[in-house]
Amino acid sequence: GAGATTTIISGSGNTFHLTGDTAVSNVTITGFTITTASGQTGHGIELVNVNNIIIESNIIRNNGNDGINLWTNADNVTIRKNFIYSNATDGIQVASTDALSMNDGLTISNNVIYRNTVDGIWINPSTNTSITNNTIFGNTGIGIGVGNFVASTVTVTNNIISNNATGLSKSSNTTLTNTFNNIVSNTT
Repeated sequence: GAGATTTIISGSGNTFHLTGDTAVSNVTITGFTITTASGQTGHGIELVNVNNIIIESNIIRNNGNDGINLWTNADNVTIRKNFIYSNATDGIQVASTDALSMNDGLTISNNVIYRNTVDGIWINPSTNTSITNNTIFGNTGIGIGVGNFVASTVTVTNNIISNNATGLSKSSNTTLTNTFNNIVSNTT
């Protein structure tokens, strides 16, 4: 888009929905305000069966479900330099139906993620995921959570995580490398 403050995409259902029988590849979503997707499926951006996607320099706010939802076979996705806030569930959710369709190779960096009704970032499951240099605050649930659907490998580095119900949470079967994070003023 021409810039996130001037190019606004507003609608019902999912605002951006990328999916295909074969992987949708090499797409960049940049410079938009993505807002007011509505209903239970009202994700600001939803990606299913994609590869090599960049989501960059957007404002993603006030959507009826997740700000960004990666659902099943979302591989090599980079989410960076976005403002993601005031969404009805998670700022970013990464999910999958089973271990065979797990998401792989995700990078979530340099985002500001705040005031989402549930979690800032929720990963369940994903392999080779890096969450780096984000500011995550004021979410009702967890700042960064890694679930227990199947084993995940996630690196969480150099994030500021504050004023959430829980700062950082992981399941017992998750390999989580947690280094140099500033985790302050969370309820637990």
